[in-house]
Amino acid sequence: MLGKRSVRTVVAVFMAAGFASGAGAETPWWQNRAGNSGLDDRTFYDNAKARVKWDDGTIEVKAGATADLKKSANLAHARSIALKTARHLAYEKMLETIKGLSLTSSTVYRDELLSNSTLRTDLKGFVRGARVVKEEEKFLPDGSIWVEVTIGQFLYGKKSLSAASTPALKATPKKPVKLFAPKVEVHKRPALNTSYSGLVIDARKLGIRPAMFPKIVTPDGRAVYSAHQTTEEYILTQGLVGYATSTERAKEQGRVGKNPLVIKALKSSGSHHANVVVSTADAVRIFAADLKSKVLNEARVVFVIN
Repeated sequence: MLGKRSVRTVVAVFMAAGFASGAGAETPWWQNRAGNSGLDDRTFYDNAKARVKWDDGTIEVKAGATADLKKSANLAHARSIALKTARHLAYEKMLETIKGLSLTSSTVYRDELLSNSTLRTDLKGFVRGARVVKEEEKFLPDGSIWVEVTIGQFLYGKKSLSAASTPALKATPKKPVKLFAPKVEVHKRPALNTSYSGLVIDARKLGIRPAMFPKIVTPDGRAVYSAHQTTEEYILTQGLVGYATSTERAKEQGRVGKNPLVIKALKSSGSHHANVVVSTADAVRIFAADLKSKVLNEARVVFVIN
């Protein structure tokens, strides 16, 4: 049982791109706080550490547990206790980490779970479906056995956090979104003369925080881009938006192609600073580009933040 004194547990949560472990000599990420960015969310608990890579679109949790050989029936029994405990802790911290993520610019998962039973069910299933990336074991100096279990999940994709969140989010009645509808004749706009491959919003130095369902809005709060401008299929496949640290890295993702429309954001909005605000003139450019190239309809959007 988890309450036995023979079981001592320590949890560490970390992220590695593509679910790969870091080099053995590399300084653990929780000890190296230099160079933190908005794409590398790190949360430090009393006995755990969490990391989410928004640009890579991955979450990874590593949990460790030990069992005293002297208080176990045999080596196999001790290994079984440590492994089950480590797995339990890994899944537990995965759920705890997700609860702290921003769902929208005004809510985090923890808030929405209190009132949305559908989301609670879908999220539990998502966590249970986390893939085991690695299991390791070793003997400690006192003779006890130490087992580490690493599990990982994706933020975007058909079996992802986005997929687990979208149905519940759409099923919950919300205040109607006021969409941006330009009064000008957009067919005369220069944006229609170019076939853009995507949209990049340069929002660096604006304090933008990543979220699963952010928006692009005008200064008066009208939505230029939100979940209403694309389909559930695109959201499930690649997420509403992608994140990058530069326009060059945004293009490397392939999501926005090699010739995206690049717009400079004015500021952030929302209590969690996840939405980006663009000028009305730029909103018209985005609207026109979408008419010609469907960059919004196909969710070919990346936010550049730091």
